[in-house]
Amino acid sequence: MSTKLAGAVAFSVDGVNYDVVDTISYSSGGWRREELLSLSGAKGEYRETAFHGRISVNIRDHRGSSLADWQAMSDVTVIARLANGKTVSGSGLFVIDAVEINAADATFAVTFLGAEIIES
Repeated sequence: MSTKLAGAVAFSVDGVNYDVVDTISYSSGGWRREELLSLSGAKGEYRETAFHGRISVNIRDHRGSSLADWQAMSDVTVIARLANGKTVSGSGLFVIDAVEINAADATFAVTFLGAEIIES
């Protein structure tokens, strides 16, 4: 018996579906550890800094949305249903970075950040 692990994705922002072109990635957020070094050597010390969860996706551009719409997205709910059966979601997310359209193939990458990304 075979199991589907990758492939088609269903992706929506605030209930509106969008076509994912080729990539979707996500991170749940949490704590990042960074080693602290001194001139007398490594002592096993580190610092922790919090980082947001993120969902990044490449989407096909279409006539019904504008660059300004994407850049203004804040406090949105994002849901991605993956081919392997997982659902990745977040609420209260906001868009970071400048959104740039690739006119040659009508695609753009967008990244959403938020306090919590849930994988179920």
